Amino acid sequence: MTFQYLEIEKVIGYRFSDKSLLLQAFTHKSFSNEHVGYPSYERLEFLGDSVLGLTVSDYLYHHDDGEEGRLTVKKSEMVSTEPLFEQFSELGLISYILLGKGASNYPSPSICEDVFEAIIGAIYLDGGLENAKTFILDTLLFSYERNKSWFDFFDYKSLIKNHCEKNKLGEVCFVDVDKIGPDHEPIFIVSLLIGDKEVAVGQGKTKQKAQQDAAKTAAIKLKNEGVNLEF
Repeated sequence: MTFQYLEIEKVIGYRFSDKSLLLQAFTHKSFSNEHVGYPSYERLEFLGDSVLGLTVSDYLYHHDDGEEGRLTVKKSEMVSTEPLFEQFSELGLISYILLGKGASNYPSPSICEDVFEAIIGAIYLDGGLENAKTFILDTLLFSYERNKSWFDFFDYKSLIKNHCEKNKLGEVCFVDVDKIGPDHEPIFIVSLLIGDKEVAVGQGKTKQKAQQDAAKTAAIKLKNEGVNLEF
């Protein structure tokens, strides 16, 4: 098997001293299970997720004057599956992921998210925090600066939950209804229930997006019924 180290390093803008870390960052567990000596990216992903969260939090603290609650929501959105998948796709790295025969022929958005985080973890181990932060700044946060409208976000889920809790309307829960489309571009469909009553249905490229879509539909419905909701 030939792994294109130099091509990948050129794309991500970092040259590894320990090439095995780069290989591991692209190795899915299905490939690892079928090939001895190829550890999967899962441990690197765990580490990279924390480095990513720290870097984005630091960036927002210094570049966004919003309140803590708003910053928390924005950070959660920025490090979620959809923007990480879009960034990974934009870099053109999908074809380098090593998948086993038991996996889908095309990596899902969640796998691409995992590999993006694993790359961060690998750079952190090989070159330290500053190099890992530089990669994040040059990719995800550079895209954020170009397209801040992508991240304009209102937390409708919290709005609905707070409204129902304040007025003792019952527990808010989301139920997975369906997943449609190909594996590499799934659309999730969820139902929003208040108590045992279905109030709205939403859809999105991730479960989080689908839940927010359902919550937004519910909020608009309540607003139209004369309920005083601030959004």
